[in-house]
Amino acid sequence: MSKQNLKAKPSEIDWVAVNAAPLAEVPDEDSPELTDAEFSELRPLEVTLPNLCLGKRRVTLMIDEAVVRAYKAKAGVNGYQALINDTLRRALETGNV
Repeated sequence: MSKQNLKAKPSEIDWVAVNAAPLAEVPDEDSPELTDAEFSELRPLEVTLPNLCLGKRRVTLMIDEAVVRAYKAKAGVNGYQALINDTLRRALETGNV
């Protein structure tokens, strides 16, 4: 699949072709199927590597509707969530929390 195809809008994807593409009968040697024993040993990444920082974490947060509207209006191309994140980071760096 080309990079051009990855940027296609969902309405531009040829789903008939995607659905008609054959699935691999056997996993390739780089990604073999896990045995039941291997599968039972899997642990969440944060348990296995507790000090690993992946950069961002998804959270659920209740914010006043007026605040969300204001950030959306001010955000521009980066999006309001990035702007809220930047605001919180600056507050932490300056000690204004």
